[in-house]
Amino acid sequence: MSKVVVLIELKPEDEFFSRVISDLKRCLPGTRDYPGCLQANLSFSHRRKEVLIHQVWDSIGAVNDYLTWRAERGDLMRISEMLAEEQKYRTFQLAETRAGSDGEQEESNVFRLLS
Repeated sequence: MSKVVVLIELKPEDEFFSRVISDLKRCLPGTRDYPGCLQANLSFSHRRKEVLIHQVWDSIGAVNDYLTWRAERGDLMRISEMLAEEQKYRTFQLAETRAGSDGEQEESNVFRLLS
């Protein structure tokens, strides 16, 4: 089964920038503990007032389950109300690992766009 990379770009209203970051930081432990989540990170640029969420999941089904859970909790709506523009949500398939020269698997940094 292919791993799924999720990239979410957010552009908060200027007055909500710090609040969005702090709210998302509070969400990270729940995301990382959610079944199927392999990695979850938050990055931001104060200068551009942009936020980037980067996640790696073991399957698209796990992503869908997670998003349903977040929606039911109201987390997605709460964050979206503080955005200056609609979020950019993209998923990628993590390129399969390939055998290294010693026969062991090594990770690739190449992604293939899913949607």
